[in-house]
Parts: sequence; structure tokens; C-alpha cells
Amino acid sequence: LLFPTADGKALWALNPVLAFAGLGVATKIPGIKSSNFAGTAIPALKPALKARGPKARLRTTRFRGVDTATMIYDQLPINDVFRQ
Repeated sequence: LLFPTADGKALWALNPVLAFAGLGVATKIPGIKSSNFAGTAIPALKPALKARGPKARLRTTRFRGVDTATMIYDQLPINDVFRQ
């Protein structure tokens, strides 16, 4: 998962395992969904959330009879399928 840096001139990689694990916790805490928690917490936690090395692979797979690009995460049971 790539996000722009504060200046918008570069990208930083968020570890998807940590992102999806935190999503479940964040949705259960009252007030976080409606606040700008992510806008303030993510930059502060960026060093801990940053991916060190590749965490997913992009492969061509056949989905519903059409060859598509698929992001296969190394540590998660998730396949994101992309099609034009």
C-alpha cells in the first residue's frame, strides 16, 4: 500500500498486515471513525507502520475468463484483482 509523503513528492510503503490489523481495532473504538484520527495518527506511527521490503506480488491471473492483474499479499489471505 503506497501513500504520498507530506510534501507529495515521494511515496512511502505501509505494511498491509499492520494496516488491516489496525483497521479492525479502529472501527471498534467510539469516535475514531468520525474523527480525523487517521490524519494525525498515521504520520506519528509511520516509522512503525512502514514496510521493510516487498509485502505483495503482482501476477497475471484468469478471473471470470479474463486475464487480469492480481495483487497477492504475502502474509494475508487477500487477492486484489484489477481490471481496466
